[in-house]
Amino acid sequence: MRPLRSSESWTRATPWLVGVSALCLYSATAATTVQGGDAGELLTVAAVGGVVHPPGYPLFVLLSTVMVALPIGTIPWRGAMAAALLAAVGLALLAAAIQRLTGRALAGFVAAGSLAVSGLCWRYATVSEVFAGGVLSAGAILWVAARVHQGWRGPRATLALGLAVATGIACHHTVVLLAPLVAWVLWVASRDSPVTSLAAGAGGLLPGFAAYGLLLRPGGGWRWGDTETGPGLLHHFLRRDYGTFDLALSDAQVAPWAHAWDWAERLPFEFFGIFFLLGMVGVGVALRRRDGLALALLASLVLAGPIFFCRFNLPAEDFWTVVTRRFHLLPNTVFAAFVGLGAGAWLESGVLAGKTLRRGLVVVCLVVAGFATSGHAPHRGWTVLEDFSRNVLSVVEQDALILGSGDSRLFAFLYLQSVEGLRPDVAYVEPDMLGYPWYRARLNQLHPGLLPELEGRVGVTLAALVERHRDRRPTYLVPRLLEDADLARQLPPVHPYGAVLMKVLAPGSTLPPPAQVEAHLRQAMAGFTLRSRVVTRREAEQTWESEAWDQYAIHFRVLAEAYEAGGDAESAVRCRATASELSPLRFPPGG
Repeated sequence: MRPLRSSESWTRATPWLVGVSALCLYSATAATTVQGGDAGELLTVAAVGGVVHPPGYPLFVLLSTVMVALPIGTIPWRGAMAAALLAAVGLALLAAAIQRLTGRALAGFVAAGSLAVSGLCWRYATVSEVFAGGVLSAGAILWVAARVHQGWRGPRATLALGLAVATGIACHHTVVLLAPLVAWVLWVASRDSPVTSLAAGAGGLLPGFAAYGLLLRPGGGWRWGDTETGPGLLHHFLRRDYGTFDLALSDAQVAPWAHAWDWAERLPFEFFGIFFLLGMVGVGVALRRRDGLALALLASLVLAGPIFFCRFNLPAEDFWTVVTRRFHLLPNTVFAAFVGLGAGAWLESGVLAGKTLRRGLVVVCLVVAGFATSGHAPHRGWTVLEDFSRNVLSVVEQDALILGSGDSRLFAFLYLQSVEGLRPDVAYVEPDMLGYPWYRARLNQLHPGLLPELEGRVGVTLAALVERHRDRRPTYLVPRLLEDADLARQLPPVHPYGAVLMKVLAPGSTLPPPAQVEAHLRQAMAGFTLRSRVVTRREAEQTWESEAWDQYAIHFRVLAEAYEAGGDAESAVRCRATASELSPLRFPPGG
């Protein structure tokens, strides 16, 4: 690792070029409708105030609130631009750090560019999600580390380090996984004046913690938990609703190495072609040099990657990887630094000498990588979840009760009802959250008498809730709930409704004949907005929205079984064909 060459042209402009280029790319491909995951919740709080799920992400929410207030584009696009800004600044800092460490501006360009067009970074920089904050924190810490490696010492260096870490404290707690790198910087930068340097570093951390004071403000359209008191705020900050040191509340049995192996398998696809090879060269360079910074980088990569992933308590397959792979972005950012070190070693060699040739090769590789990623990473034009949610609200009856499943649907309905004011009469209930007193209180405030008054963290059984309302409100539930055989036996009869939900039979009613249900489903489908479709295996297995899309097909599949039970094979075949046409990957033709 060598100091920056002042004679190299475009050196000073490279980080700016990286940041601006990334921001332009992300703004052109950012989501224009509400997406899955946590996007709906983050957009709602940014637009109407409140508190998001633990730990609260005050930095991202504050930036999103500013962006959402701008009269440009749709609200989901503005929220996505908050993530784009965080990622772009982080990429610029990464480029600046690598060019300082290698003495080559092109190496910094390669490191940041390869990360910018990788699938995960591109995806989470174009949607209202907090994971781009990890790129900012890692980039800022790497920038401070590079300057310290060049001789920056004392309180200013440790203050900058503290501020870099504070961005993670206020945005995403996984910044603690960069502890080896942070510890090395702190050790080297504070040796000459330890007391004042450590004090300055601690002072730099304070804004990160102080940002959580924003969660104390009362009011807002959506408040997760009780953060208006000190104990409630601490509970939220420590993620106790999920288990502080766990990814989620889950008792899934997962092999310790499963998620680490998944990350290792995905890494060559994230860093397309030559960039992965350069990253491995960079790892070799670091191992050969064995200086403090190189070893700290390696330790941070291992801690943020394999070691952390061994703690995951969710399945390492199918839809669950949509949840877990978001956390790959932080170690991928560290790996991008090794891509830069590998690029620096290449530029020092005589391989493909000549500035023009090398720059041209880098640009071509980035363009090819971008095209390879562009088919599935960006969010622009991906409307499946918003279309589905709007379609549901367009067909359910007045004062309907919908029993849902999953954060994506919960937050999508939250956004449409709270921000866009669509169908506030409909009560959407997430059964898994009924054990939270604050959630029950919110539902009763919006829909008086919806839930019984209970003390403490006591759940409300789904069967009891259905029985309480089936003679008061039109009651619907998502088909996924019926996958629980014990629950299905406790519920009254249900039938497909509107091609989006199962309707609970009202007292004294009889099940409609299959032909009547089919006519209703096809009429509903004809009036639906379906701007996007899940058509590829990657979309079916690696997007939040695929589960929503499958609902259309599931209802025709259920109807086919009803026809078969009544002996009408021809109609059953017709409905099965419709299900296969809608979701050929879930329901293959002839299956």
